[in-house]
Amino acid sequence: MDAQRIGAYGFSLGGEVATYSSIDPRIKAAVVAGFVAQYSPDPARPCACRIIPDFEKWLRIADMGLLFAPDRLLIVESGEHDNIESAISEGQTLRYGFDVLGGSNNFKQIVMGGRHGFYGGPETMGALNSFLRPNIRERE
Repeated sequence: MDAQRIGAYGFSLGGEVATYSSIDPRIKAAVVAGFVAQYSPDPARPCACRIIPDFEKWLRIADMGLLFAPDRLLIVESGEHDNIESAISEGQTLRYGFDVLGGSNNFKQIVMGGRHGFYGGPETMGALNSFLRPNIRERE
C-alpha cells in the first residue's frame, strides 16, 4: 500500500464516515455519495446517518468537507432524491471554499438522476484515478 494514495469512498452512512475522514491527513481523496445535504428529520423516512449527535447545531456538512481543501480531492455525488436543493447548496459552499483556498481543481460535485444511490461512474472513477495515480498511465 502506498500511504500517499489513500482514499475513502462511502455512500449514505458510509458517505458520512468518508466526510469525517477529512480530519485524517493520510486520506488524500474522498468520494461522498448520497450524504452532503443538511439533515431534516422525517419520521416517514428514518435515517441511520448523523452519527455525531446534534452535529448540525455547530457545523454544516460543507465545513467538514472543506478540511480537504486545498490540496486533497473531494468528490460529492448526489442523486436527485437526496434533498437535492440542500445538496446543491452545500456543493456551492464547497466549490466557493475550494476556490478561495486555491484548490479549484480538487472539488467536483456530480448530480445524478434517480434515487438515493451509489454511482461510481466514469467521471468519479477517472477523477480519483488521476488524482491518486498521477504518474501512472491508463492501460489501453
